[in-house]
Amino acid sequence: MTKEEFFLYCFEEYGVAPDYPFTGKKDRNTAIFRHSHNKKWFALTMDIPKSKLGIESNEVATVVNMKYSEDMLTAFEEMYENKDDDFKNFISDFCLKNDK
Repeated sequence: MTKEEFFLYCFEEYGVAPDYPFTGKKDRNTAIFRHSHNKKWFALTMDIPKSKLGIESNEVATVVNMKYSEDMLTAFEEMYENKDDDFKNFISDFCLKNDK
């Protein structure tokens, strides 16, 4: 899933657009998504070097930090099922490394 696809999903499913709270500061790529009823955030996207994820690369990856309900988890599990094995292995390895 690309960043744009994630943004579109959040808009179509929850009616919210990205908010850029750090505009004008060093980081202009970090976006947050807020619940429309209480303005609390439920997702944050940010670009980080893949090397921070333990991948030998100079490229940048977009990552998502998300608070989720069971409905959202189900939707993302369905998207995960449609991905190739390399993607699944990466996500599984990353979750295991960060589940400590």
